[in-house]
Amino acid sequence: MTGILEPLVTFSPYILAGLRIVFGLNFFVGRGVRHLFTARKETIKQWTERGIPAEAIYLVGVLNFIGALFLIAGFLVTIVSACFAIFMASTIYAQRYLLKRPYFGHGVPSYELNLLYFVLAILFIVVGGGPFSVDSLLGL
Repeated sequence: MTGILEPLVTFSPYILAGLRIVFGLNFFVGRGVRHLFTARKETIKQWTERGIPAEAIYLVGVLNFIGALFLIAGFLVTIVSACFAIFMASTIYAQRYLLKRPYFGHGVPSYELNLLYFVLAILFIVVGGGPFSVDSLLGL
């Protein structure tokens, strides 16, 4: 590899760890804590009104909470990322086709961030957790 970005290759383990941690923190704080603790009743009401069963909402909350902690630590990254990819694909489908939301929101709910999360989840499926992860320490 030659070019202007070549010096970044030496930083790729740090960049991968940073992406994994930020991804996990976004789901842990922004969704997991909210779905299971701070706004549980509101979240269940909002999604059950749209036809999603409460059990599925709890399952997603657990994924967002426990799965995010696993990603932050770098534990079972490919498996957890596959779960997040499936979840994000279903969310994108629901927002695009069922709720008729636009790609870019500009003040209204949209699905561009969900697509970004989907792509990051695919990245972690392909690349794994990197050298700064529990998976690396365990040889997974």
